[in-house]
Amino acid sequence: MLLFAASGLAQYRLARRGVGGDALAIAFFLFDVALVTVALLAPNPLLSTESFVWPPQMSFRFGSFNYYYILIGLFVLGRYSLRAMLLAGFACSIAWLVGAFSVSTLPGTLFAVPSFDDPAARMERFLDLFFVSLDLRATEIIVMILTTIILATAVARGRL
Repeated sequence: MLLFAASGLAQYRLARRGVGGDALAIAFFLFDVALVTVALLAPNPLLSTESFVWPPQMSFRFGSFNYYYILIGLFVLGRYSLRAMLLAGFACSIAWLVGAFSVSTLPGTLFAVPSFDDPAARMERFLDLFFVSLDLRATEIIVMILTTIILATAVARGRL
């Protein structure tokens, strides 16, 4: 939380001094996207104890991807342009893709889902702490890209 506050304060102070523009706003936005990605996917030290370590794969179970939509919305409010919208959406998509890939390559990560012939085995796999649904991660990224394109179109039409 302190890093988010420091980032916002630094951007605010630079803007008050007349330093800024698109390049600076983009740099701070990319920093915030990276910070959100780490915050969402890094193991939460508050959930781990001496007897139980919360696996990073569990980070995908909480729908935390939606926080990227807030970042995009806030960025576009400040920089209402087609370029800003596209940059924001694709930056968030790439960050989530990189984060998902890094967590998915950890040892012990499970991807394969048993066939529909054995519902109990499928349920057991879905409940496994180390299971990562690649289908769901791909869906999140595709929806983010489609939403980005739709909003970019709206921004472009609104500026006519």
